[in-house]
Amino acid sequence: MMADTDQIKLQETFMTGDHALLDKIAEILKPNAAEVINIFYSEMLGHPDVELFLDSEVVAERLTKIVTKWLAGLFDPRTEKEIAAYVERQREIGRIHARMNIPMHLVVDGMRLMRREVNKLMISADIEGDVIVQAIVLINETLDHVMSLMNESYMKDLLQHERNLQSFKMQVPPLSLAMECEKMRSFVYDWLNRTVLLFYETDEPHIGQWTSLKRSEFGLWVIHKIPILVQDPKFETRLRRQVKSIDDAASKAAVERAKGIGEQFVSSLHTLTDRVSGVAWALSSLIDETLKMESGLDTLTRLFNRRFLPTVVQHETELSTKHESPFGILLFDIDHFKNVNDTHGHDAGDMVLRQFAEILAHNVRANDYVFRFGGEEFLVVLGDVVENAAFDIAEKARTTVADATFKIGSGKSLDITTSVGIAIHDGHPDYNRTIKRSDEALYSAKHGGRNRSVISPRPEMVKLSA
Repeated sequence: MMADTDQIKLQETFMTGDHALLDKIAEILKPNAAEVINIFYSEMLGHPDVELFLDSEVVAERLTKIVTKWLAGLFDPRTEKEIAAYVERQREIGRIHARMNIPMHLVVDGMRLMRREVNKLMISADIEGDVIVQAIVLINETLDHVMSLMNESYMKDLLQHERNLQSFKMQVPPLSLAMECEKMRSFVYDWLNRTVLLFYETDEPHIGQWTSLKRSEFGLWVIHKIPILVQDPKFETRLRRQVKSIDDAASKAAVERAKGIGEQFVSSLHTLTDRVSGVAWALSSLIDETLKMESGLDTLTRLFNRRFLPTVVQHETELSTKHESPFGILLFDIDHFKNVNDTHGHDAGDMVLRQFAEILAHNVRANDYVFRFGGEEFLVVLGDVVENAAFDIAEKARTTVADATFKIGSGKSLDITTSVGIAIHDGHPDYNRTIKRSDEALYSAKHGGRNRSVISPRPEMVKLSA
């Protein structure tokens, strides 16, 4: 991993490198660190994207001291223990940036400013020219490693957040979301009726007499729940704009009402009604899309069916390519399932399928996806997983199935086993290759004796369990 390389390089720099040069850099930097940070924040606070994350009061009270201390100690570590703490500190800074959702371009801009000011310090210092060059090279290399450590932990944290968010969204029952949207659609029309009635009954209505849609139950729902519940982030943006346009129209209608119940007032109410209808239409569209999602669930097991598989696997492929974090495919097949149907009937087979699906759903992680692939085959998409971890997850599910008692009614039960094919995405943009490799591994598991997990053969290793 890149971060491991960074730690090794930093150990070489601080433990076996030019200690005299490191001491000289620290000697120049420490008394000037506060000045560098003041320049850093004065420029960063002028950046148009920074105001969402920083304000001058926060900088003055807290961050200046913390970041000054960080910069002043940037070239201090000498022992292995100090370097380990140093590396972990850079990673923690990356995680903090991710939790604050600070865009990476701002982090890069900030490091660029820091680099510039520290290099200027060296150039203006009373040291020989060749030492200045060596110092600047060492400073830039150190800052590169620091930035790499921050970046890796930043991306890991951000990726985990995205996976958890996607997982949460996929867990929301479509019918529940549709009912919630219908409830909010009714609320918006009720808000319109109450607001219009107040305008007619009040000669000079003012904002304190009615609740703006933004501050209403609906507006708070848009702000706090839509980003979590709805897959499309653009929907939230559109809905926020529509809410603002409705509040603007309501304010305009109030102004016209103060002039009397005339043509302009009636026209402003038509505008208000039209804009509310626009929100209602948007919610109706969301309800329709949500109910379509319901058709993506297998009616028997309530797992996803194959409809959403391309969407999920393509998404994982993009994440894998972007963040260099492989995903995996587990393909399960219930052993001798035809015998269950032939001997005990299809009702018993359905009961086995439902219980099997339940076991799979409870033996994967929050960011994984479980599909009924067809018949007695089930497919699991494992996000951000390496080969050994994928094998462990497959084995956990396989052994849980083997240890379970499958009830088939009338006091009867069956012992069931399953075979598993495992494939890790190899970076190829065509995700079907990964699914095909998992199918080939499943074939090997079935023909190798069943009730086992097989990893798609690789030149260096094939893993098998009996």
